[in-house]
Amino acid sequence: MHRLLTRQLRKSTNEDGSVDQSMLLKLVSAAYEEADRERQMTQRSFGLVSDEMLALNNKIKAEAEAKIHAQSHLADAVESLDDAFALFDKDDCLVVCNEKFKRTWCGEFFEQVQPGITFEDLVLLQLKYKKIPSAAQTGDIKPWLASRLDKHRNPGNPFELQLEAEKWHLVTESRTHDGGIVSVYTDISELKMSAREISEKSAQLAAVLENMAQAVSMTDANQRIVAFNQRFLSFLGIPEDACKPGTLWVDVVNSIGRKRGLESSEKSQLADNLSKAVHDRVECSLVCPFPNGQILEVQGNPITDDRYVFTYSDVTQRELTRRLRQREKELEEAKNQAELASQAKSAFLANMSHELRTPLNAIIGYSEMMLEDAQDEGAEERASDLQKVRGSGRHLLGLINDVLDISKIEAGKIELNNEPVDLSAILLEVESTASPLMQANDNRFNIVLPDDVGSIECDKQRLNQILLNLLSNAAKFTENGDISLTVELNGDGWVRFAVRDTGIGMTAEQVDRLFQPFVQADSSITQKYGGTGLGLSISVRFVEMMGGRITVASEPGEGSCFTVWLPATEPVDQDGSKQADGPLILVIEDNLSDSELLERHVTNLGYRVEIARTGEQGLVRARETSPAAIVLDIELPGIDGYQVLGVLRADLSLRHVPVIVASAHDDAEDRILKCGAQDFLAKPINRSVLQTALNKCINPSMSPVFAVA
Repeated sequence: MHRLLTRQLRKSTNEDGSVDQSMLLKLVSAAYEEADRERQMTQRSFGLVSDEMLALNNKIKAEAEAKIHAQSHLADAVESLDDAFALFDKDDCLVVCNEKFKRTWCGEFFEQVQPGITFEDLVLLQLKYKKIPSAAQTGDIKPWLASRLDKHRNPGNPFELQLEAEKWHLVTESRTHDGGIVSVYTDISELKMSAREISEKSAQLAAVLENMAQAVSMTDANQRIVAFNQRFLSFLGIPEDACKPGTLWVDVVNSIGRKRGLESSEKSQLADNLSKAVHDRVECSLVCPFPNGQILEVQGNPITDDRYVFTYSDVTQRELTRRLRQREKELEEAKNQAELASQAKSAFLANMSHELRTPLNAIIGYSEMMLEDAQDEGAEERASDLQKVRGSGRHLLGLINDVLDISKIEAGKIELNNEPVDLSAILLEVESTASPLMQANDNRFNIVLPDDVGSIECDKQRLNQILLNLLSNAAKFTENGDISLTVELNGDGWVRFAVRDTGIGMTAEQVDRLFQPFVQADSSITQKYGGTGLGLSISVRFVEMMGGRITVASEPGEGSCFTVWLPATEPVDQDGSKQADGPLILVIEDNLSDSELLERHVTNLGYRVEIARTGEQGLVRARETSPAAIVLDIELPGIDGYQVLGVLRADLSLRHVPVIVASAHDDAEDRILKCGAQDFLAKPINRSVLQTALNKCINPSMSPVFAVA
């Protein structure tokens, strides 16, 4: 029986054991009503709990789905990373990683990388499969492993790690808020390869720069030096502390200018021109002459948007050669023009001389006839006048003959008639003609002639003309003085005719102008003494045509001495060059006495000689005549001996020629030898020393020799 019914029966049972049915029914009914109420309450409670459970279940399910969805998104995000990614918990066990991490870490053994594995085990896997070359190279991996674990557990700055031979990664690790570690491996293999290539190319570029013959520098867009070679510093004389990467290029240019002695305006102009080229990104080429004679060429070229390269070259020899050739061209053009003008002048003078001589011959002839008649008739006054007419006519004829001679010489129409000439005989003729000239100014005249003077091979008429011209000048410029003609033959191959006087003398400047046609030593001389200034010019031309020369020694107020040097026995060509079998020596010397001494020494040694007075003329003659040696003065007007030597060295046809140097500057020996000279001789030059040097260098099997004086 149900316990509730039993309890209700007990309550409705009387003392006698009988059951009060009405009460029982009431109790049972009440019990059922209460039970219904409890059931209904229970049902309501169950309904409420069921709803709450359903809501909670739905919430949990939704949260689980959201978490799964978030994890899926996180997994997708991790997998989509370009870098290898891994998350380790506070116990250093792998929580999550992407596929790239697995393959980066263990390659084909990537399946062994699973959540829960410790970082140390991962590193041991790498070592097992030899994925870390740097660790394998150490031999003992324990120190390397300890260092790697320490870097991982105590994250700091990113570091590079090599995985496999050509695989490099940048490792970036950091702690999470819960003590875990995030590891990111960025593949930098291409960057490392590019950096290596850049490094190799930079090394190659540096090697190329250092091995370039030219000085080179490079600037950036801000015109700061970024690269240069050692040649740049040494060539331009720039101290290393004055030029470093980052130095403003304009400061370097100014330093170069100061070093080379440029004025401030010149330095500024140079810097402005070059800076403008860099700014405008255009090519440039500038030639900069320095006060010390050096000529620098700067060439600039833009190579990228922010890089500009300059090359610096010493073009001194090239520019000197170019200028020399330009000068030679100008001189050649001037020479051609002068020759054309001279030919026209000579033709005009010859024609005018002919036209003047025809009537003049008649004047002289008829005046002589009239003079004879006047003398026969005893008409002394008329005879005196006619003598003046005849004298003036003869004087005019002499002037015309001089003009005709100089025109023929310049036109190359004079021919010498060389023959053996008895010196005693010709000097007697000269004495008889010159004596009346001496008496005009009360001068004393004598001739000094050795007894055994013998003969000389020359043009007798021209020698007579030369000596009479010199004696006539001496008589004209000397009053009540002494005039002498001395002939010397000392066995050195030369005959010397010295005309000395005690007349007015000349200064050095007057002597320099002495042998120019139509020019006298001083304009006041023409006014006082007359003359055309042609006599000496004609004389020196004739002497040179006979293979000789004329020298002058004079002091104002002390008189003058004109010396004619003629070969004693050697025949001469019509152009004046001596015929000899020896090599040709070209003397480039502007000092008259030095050139005469050198000419005498070299001639006595058996060589042929040619004289040039300037470096330009010497270079022209060197190319034209190919001499066996060149005697070159260092201190020349125009380009000096060093520059001449430099041009010779730059000339392909002459650059291998040995050089003998003779100079009065003993301290110049080192510099001269560095310029390529083979030998050095100190002035004054002793003939035996010169002979030794020439004999040592001049050899038929060798190239020509250049001796620099």
